[in-house]
Order: sequence, then C-alpha cells, then structure tokens
Amino acid sequence: MMKKRKANSFLCLDIFKKILPKHKNSQTTIFIILAVLILGAIAGTSYLQQSKKTEFLSLKENKDKIDRARNLALVCIENSVSTSLDKIGFQGGYFEKPKYYYKDEFTENFLTYYYHQGEISYPSKAVVEKELSKAINEELGLCNELKSEEDNFELKFGKPRTITKINEKDISFDIIYPVIISINGESTTIFRDHKINRISALNNILETASFMTESRKESPETDCISCLAKMTEEKNLYMEVYNFDEDTTIVGIYENYTQDQQSLIFLNKF
Repeated sequence: MMKKRKANSFLCLDIFKKILPKHKNSQTTIFIILAVLILGAIAGTSYLQQSKKTEFLSLKENKDKIDRARNLALVCIENSVSTSLDKIGFQGGYFEKPKYYYKDEFTENFLTYYYHQGEISYPSKAVVEKELSKAINEELGLCNELKSEEDNFELKFGKPRTITKINEKDISFDIIYPVIISINGESTTIFRDHKINRISALNNILETASFMTESRKESPETDCISCLAKMTEEKNLYMEVYNFDEDTTIVGIYENYTQDQQSLIFLNKF
C-alpha cells in the first residue's frame, strides 16, 4: 500500500507541473491583451482630444488671435533687446555693478570706471556678451504682463535664457523663451525660441574703448588724441570727452548708422 500511495503522489505532482505553466501562460496572455486594449483606448482618446484641439485652434477667429498674440510677444522681445543695448551702453558694458562704479541717488543706472586712480578695469567682449544676456533676460520678465482682454486669450511665458554673440559687424541673440497661448481652455505653443540679428558697431566701440584705456599704462594723465581720432574715423565712430568732476572725465563713443545707434559711456578717474 505504501508503494502505491507513493506512486500516486508522484503522479499528482507530475500533473500539477504540467498544468501550472499552461495556467501561467494563460494569465500572461490575458494581461497582455488587457494592456494592449488599455493603451489603445488611451491612444484613441488622446487622438480624439488632439483632433478637437487642432480643429478648434484652426478656426479663422482663433488663428487670428494666435497671430496677434505672436506679434505682441515678438514686439516685446525686440523691445527688450533694444532697451538692453541702451542700458548696457550707458553703463559701460555692464548690467550688474562692476568693481568701480559711480551711482547717484536720483537714478537707477550707474556709470563704470574704466580707469580708476592708476588701476585699469574694463570689460572684455565676453563679459559684455554675458551682461547683455542678463539684461535681456531681466527685460523679458516684463513680457509676462502681456495680455489682451479684447481678444480674450491668455499668454504664459517660460523662463528666458539668452545667448549673446558680439560679432565684427553685428550682434546675434539666441533667445530661448517658450510662449504659450490659451483660448477658452485650449492651449498651444506659439514659439519656443527666437533668433535676432542686429547690425551693430558695438565690437568696434569696445575695441576703441579698450585701446584708449590700455594706452593709459604708458601715459596715465593724457590721451593720444591723434591716435584716437584716426581710429574712430576708420571705424566710422565719433568720441566725446567731458570733465565729470575735478579729477574725472566722462567718455562717450557713438555711432549713428545702425538701428540701435549703439553707444558706450564710461569714466576715467585720475
């Protein structure tokens, strides 16, 4: 009897082993089918929603709103660049205060010393590029307030990031600035980045300013007027120097043939 029960036990175990894999395979198949059905339902729903959204935003009335919103944002971006170029020029190439600067109590701006009692301190072109990017990012923050109650749309802006490159005859700005418009609950991205290229004399102006400042190493108390006159003439620039106080002069280097009419102003303290 003992031998028979033992044989039966092995037989049951053998049957169980054969059935179990089949049972597991059936469960796996069912789960796969369910997953495919669920994913298909999600994809179908997403497709229908996207189709309705596309159809809604393609209506002429909404397309016109999107175009007006895009133009509104682009104007703000272009103005931010122009305002930043003016500010950087007035502040000697800086957005944030440098080591030596002058600031009175009546304005928000400051003036930068390129020569300060024997020490030369002026920004390189790479520094001015970074300072311009900071200024533009700051100005772009004002675009966040753009809205149009008449068109009944809402604009949302991402965090701006600007890369500035001062070239020989122009300046390029690569502005990453996502702008999203919402119309009656439906949203779409107007653009994610914007490239601006401005004809500019800033490179020549910076070269002239650095030449003038470096020349003080040889002659701290005087400027080589003839050298500067020749250099500005060759670069189609003009320069003005005035007394700022008893021991300080204010220098302005200008051009008047580009869109932004770039200038650079700085101080020399003896």
